[in-house]
Amino acid sequence: MTTVTRVDGAPGTGKTYTLRQKLERRKSGGLNPTDVNWITFTRAGTEDAVDTVADVFTSLTNDDADLSPDDVARTFHSLTLSLLLRTGLVEFGQDIEPDPVIVQGTYDDDETDPFAEFCERNGMSYDADSSDTKKLLSGEIEETQPGNKFFAIADYLNQTCKPASKHWDAPIDSPIPNSQIQRLLEAWDEFKRTEYDHRVFEFADYVHYAYDEGVTPDVELLLIDEFQDFTPAEYRLYKQWRDSGAIGEIVIAGDPQQSIYSFRGGSPLYFEETDRDETVDLKKSYRCPKPVAEAARRILEGHPETAPRGFHADSEVGKLRNIESPTADSLCEDLLSTARRVSTDDDTPRLMLLTRTNSQLAKVSRMLRSVGIPFDILGSRRSLWEYGDLTPLLNLLNDYPNSTGYDMRQLELLFDKLGSATLDEIDTSQNVGQTVPAARVDEVLSQYDGVAKIVADLDLPDWQNDALAAAVDAPADLSPDDVKIGTIHTAKGLEGSAVYLFAEATARIVENYERDTAAAAEEHRVWYVGTTRAAEELTLVENYFSGPTAPPVEWLRVSGVVS
Repeated sequence: MTTVTRVDGAPGTGKTYTLRQKLERRKSGGLNPTDVNWITFTRAGTEDAVDTVADVFTSLTNDDADLSPDDVARTFHSLTLSLLLRTGLVEFGQDIEPDPVIVQGTYDDDETDPFAEFCERNGMSYDADSSDTKKLLSGEIEETQPGNKFFAIADYLNQTCKPASKHWDAPIDSPIPNSQIQRLLEAWDEFKRTEYDHRVFEFADYVHYAYDEGVTPDVELLLIDEFQDFTPAEYRLYKQWRDSGAIGEIVIAGDPQQSIYSFRGGSPLYFEETDRDETVDLKKSYRCPKPVAEAARRILEGHPETAPRGFHADSEVGKLRNIESPTADSLCEDLLSTARRVSTDDDTPRLMLLTRTNSQLAKVSRMLRSVGIPFDILGSRRSLWEYGDLTPLLNLLNDYPNSTGYDMRQLELLFDKLGSATLDEIDTSQNVGQTVPAARVDEVLSQYDGVAKIVADLDLPDWQNDALAAAVDAPADLSPDDVKIGTIHTAKGLEGSAVYLFAEATARIVENYERDTAAAAEEHRVWYVGTTRAAEELTLVENYFSGPTAPPVEWLRVSGVVS
């Protein structure tokens, strides 16, 4: 019989560490890596789980190992797909086009795009570059093509296990006539089944397929992190796994107040009311300092359905502040001052800037580019620093001329792009590993009058030259790894030393908040997630965008947490 333990904890309380402890105890009792799966719902969470599995089962990192850590630790969808592959229910092959698993926005011009093909056949305009259904359903993106909205509706119904006749339940306005939507939804389902020589699946399709076929992980221990993120389709499959009796022990970890995907059918009730044999409650946050934890608690207290449940901080040291109506220049100065002040860690960005919507995020991106601060974008979107070799070039130029040695690979990139100097001019025969002594590099680069002249001589597209020139001219040595930007939803599961949380919402979000109790509760959970990304400092940025202040932020004012 399967036993289930629920680990219930706020951000930074050690939920993932508790899962690790369980894995270590079971290993010491004789558990083999083939007898365990660790699943989560984000790439970042999976990367952490893979590292943990590698630490616990060190033999998996050997070159001759039959199993690797990423065979054990997977996303929920990756594990589900692997079960279908093992049982021969889905097949991949080099000659199969399109791939059996289809994902919007991933096709090159010379590849078959099933989404574009279906829209063209049915007279709907479609933009493959604006195809994130989560952002459409959550309201982060409001304006796009009819085809994109159609696929968002289809995804909602698929995730929530609802028939096509319930299309009006999807939280999105569509220009497609109601009389046509149901027909198109049924046609899309038929298209995926019959259009090609093989059946094609979206993510939720193969969750349904796995449920219908009754495939179950054949393991003794199943660890599930971020359990509160389940959609109805995923939770239904989980219950089938739990009730099959095939799994000896399941440990689930989560926080119902971080359930922020109701637009895909998610609910905190899945975590709160799921059957379990034991509950472990974790209350003390080792991430959020007292001022940040207090703000997060007050946000939850602002709605009757979002109780903080004893969440408190371990550390007294931290900072909560707000800045009002900053200009781009004054905000830049504040960011640079904070970056110099907070801790640096290879795994944690110094700065994290979070917005409520995608359009706000675009404005933050433009502002950072204008002032020369490099950054990465959380989630599926690419920042300009992810193109080509910009990031390693910036890292080298930020170190020059004050470093004692330079990375050989970065130097190869630099001299490959320079028009007036070559790597052949440097004696690299006496390198220490992959580091070239600074004196040899300085001899060659001394022909340039400063870093700006080096950048000007680089053979790069104009926009990349402009980005590098602005970044090296900025009054702080920052790399894209130091500065992460995103919406609150894309930051879930992550943390930053200092978080800048932009306080504005949209008129649509505020309208939903005022008319729908469930939507209001979720909005408090969203801003709770945003505040608890901060490991040292939280700054509320107010009146930077046009639009109303988010109601949970207004609640912080009313409760006296911020002025």
